[in-house]
Amino acid sequence: MTDTGGRGHAPRPRKRQVLERLTFAAGAVTGLRALDTSGARFLLSVGEVDGRVSAEMIGDFKLSVGRLLSELEAADLTVATHRLQVFDQGVSLLSIKARSVRELTLALRRRGATEPEAKDATARMVELRLLDDAAYAKAVAQSKVASGRMSKRRVQQELARRGVAPELVRSAIGEVVEEAGGLDEHDAALALAQKRMRSLGGLDAPTAKRRLYAFLARRGYDGGVVKKVVSEVVRGVAADD
Repeated sequence: MTDTGGRGHAPRPRKRQVLERLTFAAGAVTGLRALDTSGARFLLSVGEVDGRVSAEMIGDFKLSVGRLLSELEAADLTVATHRLQVFDQGVSLLSIKARSVRELTLALRRRGATEPEAKDATARMVELRLLDDAAYAKAVAQSKVASGRMSKRRVQQELARRGVAPELVRSAIGEVVEEAGGLDEHDAALALAQKRMRSLGGLDAPTAKRRLYAFLARRGYDGGVVKKVVSEVVRGVAADD
């Protein structure tokens, strides 16, 4: 029995879904049925092996019950099935949260996709406009910059880390700033600091200033802006007292 030290059981980590690898062998197709009402995905059975295929694959491979697959056809069908699995998992990941092309590629690799499979899937998603780094960059800029939650510099660093091209980042931030009629980072940092200060009200002035400074610095605001804002906010609280 494990000693939890009186802290209770730690939450179980969520199991990461990984790709299931299957291999079709030469032989007859023994089953083919739709998996949903859209007719987009089907369950194909070849002998005792079952795999998901698309309507497009059914046409490409001329699949039907009783159809005999050669060794070469079975090998090609196996590759196509693996690529479809990667694509479908990519769509599933995007339904959970938006991601850049690089982020999604890495997420698929972690789940067992090969580099060519992951790149093929993300390229197809870009083609279908399911994945768009320009739109993603603008959404992040709107969420972080326009709200003042992060400085423009911090958002640039964050999007660069996520693999978004610098020109797309600059364009996205520029559009957001223009749509907002301009953004004053001092005012944005001040509003953020005032909000944060409500949770630091019980601390002495030096401790509050130190924590507030670190809070704003983590969001990428310039040192000069942070120093000025922290002084204004702490001085304002002291005056109210």
